[in-house]
Amino acid sequence: MNAFSMWESQIIFKNGWFIYMDGKGNNSIISYKRARELEEGFQRYQASMDVNRGGMPDEMAYPGRGFVLKNGRYVYENYRVDKFIDDEIAPITSVLVIPESVGGVLINYIADRAFSYETIIEKVVLHGNIGEIGESAFEGCNHLDEILGQNGQMLIKVNAFKDTGIFKAEGATYINHTLTRVHPNCSGVFEVKRGTTTIADEAFKDCELITEVVLPEELRIIGNGCFTNCTKLQNIIFPSRMDDIGASAFAGCVALQRISLPEGIDEIPSGIFHKCVSLLEIHIPQSVKNIRRDAFKECGIMTQYEEGSQEELYIGHWLIDYKWKEKEELIVREGTTGIADMSWVNASRLRSVRLPDSLRYIGTEAFHGASITSIELPDNLLHISRAAFRGAHLLEIVVPESVIQVEQWVFMDCEKIQRIIVKGKNTEIVWPAITGRKDKKPIEICAPSGSSAEEYCLKYAKKYNLIHKKVCNR
Repeated sequence: MNAFSMWESQIIFKNGWFIYMDGKGNNSIISYKRARELEEGFQRYQASMDVNRGGMPDEMAYPGRGFVLKNGRYVYENYRVDKFIDDEIAPITSVLVIPESVGGVLINYIADRAFSYETIIEKVVLHGNIGEIGESAFEGCNHLDEILGQNGQMLIKVNAFKDTGIFKAEGATYINHTLTRVHPNCSGVFEVKRGTTTIADEAFKDCELITEVVLPEELRIIGNGCFTNCTKLQNIIFPSRMDDIGASAFAGCVALQRISLPEGIDEIPSGIFHKCVSLLEIHIPQSVKNIRRDAFKECGIMTQYEEGSQEELYIGHWLIDYKWKEKEELIVREGTTGIADMSWVNASRLRSVRLPDSLRYIGTEAFHGASITSIELPDNLLHISRAAFRGAHLLEIVVPESVIQVEQWVFMDCEKIQRIIVKGKNTEIVWPAITGRKDKKPIEICAPSGSSAEEYCLKYAKKYNLIHKKVCNR
């Protein structure tokens, strides 16, 4: 099969169509123009890496990647995607019908910029398996004014229909069960119509006159930046359950004072309440398993904490932040479910940490650089996020059997660590969670035979000087 590979993704040509496959099970037809753009962008990036990291001169790196010097600029001409066209290219006409499959490949989404500036398109017909329309997918298709097809839940990314006829009308625009855009002239209470399952990225952006939004029970997904800069928005009425709320969803909602997030969401994303300066009351549902870094950056509750004398900030059952620059001892209060992701922590003064039995989740960089030599992890802990103990002074640590995953960099730069005991056979150790000591002394990994930890140890034994032991004196 003819294909052009770009890291995990690739472009193939079948039955007249270029198909972009992202390597994660998502496949999209794309225009010939977009196929060439993707190839050129990849090759230009590779050439720049040959120069910046490989030390290769421009005059070798760029021609080696298929570029020709013209008028002082390297122009890409040697398109590989052109060379594996083995049939007539399917023409893009005024009615673009997205096929369910092409040559046995299931088409299940529309990729970023897949048909941008294809001005001949007036109508797009989707099928029920399309789950996402990517960023700027139809941007600049200025004659496009109709989307047909049925789909229960479809995510529409930012600028998917920018500068198209879809957004000419005032009021709200829906595509099937997705609210794609609300006109900035809407004011007062806005009620999303029943049956809506998804709100697209930035759908309410700059709707400065809306004061309240009522969401239907069927709603499951709110996109990124959905309510950005809705400066008069004071209240959101959520359905009882949802699946996902996107990053920066309420950023800049300066009038929002309190919010109760719905059950069902498992993550509070980055920047969700950024600059919500009046926000002082937040309900976090029991379903949440992770609170991403900067979720509450410059919001009222965070500002109040940073300017006050309080040494830790708790919201519900979560420890959101602690003043690590000043603290030598941290006792996380009983009943705490999780520790949120943190940013740029270097807790070098921290010498003692006590965690409660209730703790289930430890967030990114929670104890980065801490001077602790030991810590007891609770028996029901489930997840340890990236760089949680990176650079800590740990000598030994026991990872309980309950832990499902230890993420990247958790024990990186722990220069004094001698032994890591992983009790669970199925605890996933994500590379590079454990790396070598700078003094080249070995690290013992004590784990059950046939465990994920043993597999990690054996795979990286030579590189990081890891020694697997089936039995430890602990």
